[in-house]
Amino acid sequence: PLQVEVVAELSGHTDTVEHVKFSFDGKLLATGGLDGTVRVWKVEDTSLLHVLEGPTEVTWIDWHPKGDVLIAGSADGTVWMWNALLGQCMQVFSGGCPTSTCGLFSPDGKLLVTGGVGNITVWNPKDGTASITYTGNLPEVDALSIAIHPVMSAALVGFADGRVVVVHLGYHQILATHSTGEHAIEWVG
Repeated sequence: PLQVEVVAELSGHTDTVEHVKFSFDGKLLATGGLDGTVRVWKVEDTSLLHVLEGPTEVTWIDWHPKGDVLIAGSADGTVWMWNALLGQCMQVFSGGCPTSTCGLFSPDGKLLVTGGVGNITVWNPKDGTASITYTGNLPEVDALSIAIHPVMSAALVGFADGRVVVVHLGYHQILATHSTGEHAIEWVG
């Protein structure tokens, strides 16, 4: 039988921990919970660095790909961005969607893409403005997952009904959709 050794137990959340993620350099770990907090831990000694508050219920978290900036989506539709080392809120994004069910920084960190019920929003993380909001022809169910191509300006968003939507990040354009049971992607335009 395989022997498993517990290295550390991270405690403090008072409700379900929905997401965990390491920082870009692996030195920090973030945990996000339905208790409305994001906890930032030092990996080296598993000590708690900060408890970040603000969201109602944390539905997802992501780290900036090149720095100690952390974002978290909330059940109330807001997206919070902190300097994780200092524990300071840098920006609160709002107005994209009534719920924020998934989100991801672009590989270069210059864009933030979030999804919600029937909604995909592309944000400028520097000023917190939404540059593009996709709403038409999207499933009226939760967006669950986002992948951003590292070179092409495109994002794939998976929805709870099995549909995958491909959007262009520079233009207000849905490029393609794919539904459960289909054998091919339907390219739009």
